[in-house]
Amino acid sequence: MTPERTSLESTALSPSIFQRLRLGHKFTFLLAFVFIVGTIISAFVLGQVLERRAEAEVIAQGELLSEFQDAVRGYTSEEITPLLSAAPSVGRLAGAPHVGIGYAAMPG
Repeated sequence: MTPERTSLESTALSPSIFQRLRLGHKFTFLLAFVFIVGTIISAFVLGQVLERRAEAEVIAQGELLSEFQDAVRGYTSEEITPLLSAAPSVGRLAGAPHVGIGYAAMPG
């Protein structure tokens, strides 16, 4: 007499899905797996490279902006400030008194 097998034993003895596939299907499955893993790895690497490139570009533009700002500040202090201090005050009529409203002139 043969003892009856339980469903757990029959599953353990049955071949796995991968073992039941034909060679062509196994090869196709392997190629698809390699393609998916390769795509994921290349996407990660490409993301890292693009992020580093973007950081380098932002740093370069920031340095350029800082140099431009220093050049404008230098030009202003060397060329414009002496001209403004030597020129008569602009915006006032000649001979008109300068009227300023301060806290002392406010009624209170």
